Amino acid sequence: MELTIQKSDLLDGLQMAQGIVEKKSAMPILSNVLIETTEEGINLVATDLQVGLRFRCPAVVKQPGGITVLARKFYEIIRELPDDNIYLKLKENNRLFISCKGIQYHLVGLPVTDFPALPETDQNQMITLEGTDIREMIQKTIISISLEDTRYNLAGIYFEYVTAEDHKNKLRMISTDGHRLSLIDKEIEPLNEGTFTQGVLLPRKAVSELLKILDKPGSIRLGFKENNGIIIKDNILIIMRLLDRKFPDYHLVLPKKKDKNLILPKNNLLNAMRRMAVLSTEKYKGIKFLLKKGGLEIQSINPEIGDAQEELPLDYQGDKMDIGFNPRYFIDALLVMNSEKITIELSDAVSPAVLSGEQDPGYLALIMPMKVFEETPS
Repeated sequence: MELTIQKSDLLDGLQMAQGIVEKKSAMPILSNVLIETTEEGINLVATDLQVGLRFRCPAVVKQPGGITVLARKFYEIIRELPDDNIYLKLKENNRLFISCKGIQYHLVGLPVTDFPALPETDQNQMITLEGTDIREMIQKTIISISLEDTRYNLAGIYFEYVTAEDHKNKLRMISTDGHRLSLIDKEIEPLNEGTFTQGVLLPRKAVSELLKILDKPGSIRLGFKENNGIIIKDNILIIMRLLDRKFPDYHLVLPKKKDKNLILPKNNLLNAMRRMAVLSTEKYKGIKFLLKKGGLEIQSINPEIGDAQEELPLDYQGDKMDIGFNPRYFIDALLVMNSEKITIELSDAVSPAVLSGEQDPGYLALIMPMKVFEETPS
């Protein structure tokens, strides 16, 4: 293998690979990135056996071939080189020679034959979607993915094609960690029969990497084959192994009609939540909503630190109600919402709150109530 490549092109691909390669693995080859020549240049390939990346880079290839090298070290080397063409040549004993403006490195590698092959892809059944729509859907649901290693069926985003009650065809993403749920719908044109026949569970790591390639506008192609999801955008291909778990029946917790609708300016509510959360600790993490005529009082009581309260004016004339929540869940939801005014739907002290807004069509955030420490009178 012998080639010349522009630093910026090579660096882009190596930067993408950093989030996928295994830093510590029983299989050393999973810490490597594969460099293989093509007719147009090179492919950079990285995988952890759950998520795979193939990044195409233009290059002038003098001699075809391939090698795998430590992804992190190769990235650090290329990052520190001058902004110029970089010369790569495979030498004896799987050593990669790197040269740029008189700077030279030799990097020990492993043969291509040791590198796991990415699954075969079938591009015939793929659908084309707007990347900005998928990015918004992921951003608004990734916040609710469970971080508990044992809850495998909650460790991703459930993605499905639905025909809603209004007979419109929609893509839907849902996530939950058992304490909150995020759901968003995006209306699309009807898909061909058999294209997206059942819901799939996208793993957390894969959707995190997918967000990185959706920074720039443009369409993506998406498809599913057996237990793999395939995403193509420009010169990047991502293959993810779908989670083989049954997602909970989320319809059971979706809100029915609520009898208390609170409308608050988003920034006022967000800032109040942040102020109340200052006193939160792992042991005392809840705050209390005290709903009364003309206002919403928010209290934070932590017997180990102190207490705080704040009142937000509110056009409410209903019955009094007390209910506790984790403020972090409100903050996470509000930060991904675009609406200037937020509607909070409530029913009673043991039912979830539902957040929505006019500038966030198709989106809702459901937050379960929690018990909050009550300060006893002295």
